Amino acid sequence: MKIRISISHLLLFSFILLTLFFSIFIYSDYRLSHELKGESLRIDFAGQLRYRSFKMALLADEMIETFERSLSEDLKKEMESFENLTKIIRNGDKNLRLKSLKKQETRNELDRIIIGWEGIFKPLLVRIISSAETNSSESLKEVMNEYRKKVNNYVNDIK
Repeated sequence: MKIRISISHLLLFSFILLTLFFSIFIYSDYRLSHELKGESLRIDFAGQLRYRSFKMALLADEMIETFERSLSEDLKKEMESFENLTKIIRNGDKNLRLKSLKKQETRNELDRIIIGWEGIFKPLLVRIISSAETNSSESLKEVMNEYRKKVNNYVNDIK
């Protein structure tokens, strides 16, 4: 029995192979781009955490110097933004198509940052805000010096 392969069969087979190859290539490219997009958002949010940490220190400094109540509100907004960013990084966000953290090492790092925020920096900033609202400048300067000592190391830990 002789197998006859016509040109049309070869062309059809080649077309099917090329279609399969390009389909696989496009799908893998699509998956890779979505993974990179998610990771780039996380990197951006980590940078925003660092930025907001320094901005809160700057606002607290300005608040001590000027006793402006509007700075107190700005500082509260920055604190809220910081907390929201940590939640988004940890749990993901459907609107941003960002998945929750899966790597345990990264979760542990973020948990350490959150513990530092909730245990040290947030209480210090709340004390600064409450002292500024009562115009108690001496205790404000002490609290701010304590905050300055700790903020650089804290921000360097945010990677």
